[in-house]
Amino acid sequence: MKEIKSVSYLIIFLIAVTGCSINNSGNKEQESLYNWKFIGRLSGKTIKDIRLADDNTILGTTDRRIYVSDDNGAYFRGFGFPDSVDAYRLRKYNDDYYLVGEMYSPYASGFWGGTIRLLFVKKNGTDEWEKLHGGYLFQDVLVKQDNYFVGALNGVTVVNAEYNQVERFNLFNSKLNDQVDDMIEFHDYLLLSSHEGVFGSNDLGSNWIDLTAMLSKDHDHILKMRIDGDGALHAMAKHRSYITNNTSFDWEIRYMPERYDVLNLKSSNEYIAIDHDDVYQITFDESGKAEVFNVTPDVYRVVEHRNWQFIEALPEGILILSGSEGVFIGTPNPDSDYWN
Repeated sequence: MKEIKSVSYLIIFLIAVTGCSINNSGNKEQESLYNWKFIGRLSGKTIKDIRLADDNTILGTTDRRIYVSDDNGAYFRGFGFPDSVDAYRLRKYNDDYYLVGEMYSPYASGFWGGTIRLLFVKKNGTDEWEKLHGGYLFQDVLVKQDNYFVGALNGVTVVNAEYNQVERFNLFNSKLNDQVDDMIEFHDYLLLSSHEGVFGSNDLGSNWIDLTAMLSKDHDHILKMRIDGDGALHAMAKHRSYITNNTSFDWEIRYMPERYDVLNLKSSNEYIAIDHDDVYQITFDESGKAEVFNVTPDVYRVVEHRNWQFIEALPEGILILSGSEGVFIGTPNPDSDYWN
């Protein structure tokens, strides 16, 4: 009887192991794909946003301070912003810094007041922040030809060089989250994205077009837009990427093998993704088949409740990753088979 029980336990164990192997067969775990370095200066801080500027400057924001690196994360310098303002999003254009900041206003909606967002600028070579405009629920900003295109609730507000509002466009209004998630310039188009898709203007904001209206998006939430090294635009949701290399916006749809909390672009055929606990690199071959590699920093795979939030691809294949465990820089490991 004991022998039968032993055999039964062995069979159950083998089935469990085999099942785990089958379920994880799509995720190739290469622990040495990247060498991760912990960024001590940003430890113990709540990171509100991390992104890469057009000149490859890393922009990191916390509630009360901004951290900037122009050497792929080797060193971060910090500076503050106006009192009583919390950072929401930071952008850099032509060496000037633009901050969308939150602050309390007694005149906002509600008996006790509420939160409003203002747009500030710190010009190159100066230490002072100047308030440009505010009042709406601002979310992002794109600057071109002395005009400020401010992503706001339901659409975009155009502000001129004198900081006066020129026009406000309500591009979408639904029961979903009506915020602008990303803004980018692509050829002669200004683009903004939301849960409604991608909207664009090629006449400096006089008119805006829904560029994904022809797609059956199933309420995709376009969280990020990035341009790869070949000049193609990738508009990314959690589980797919829409790609175009022209301003006719003939979209190709690339389906991700899994649904991720965060998806970002690394190269024309490589993506980086977060599923809350783990970090992955997704590589597509010429046939469109994807391979998934777990690239979570090794030391934190044993932490039970990881919470990764932001990931960006830097030049030379470097990654920057942040979350509840801190901020890390990942450099390709030359000894890994993946790079050889």
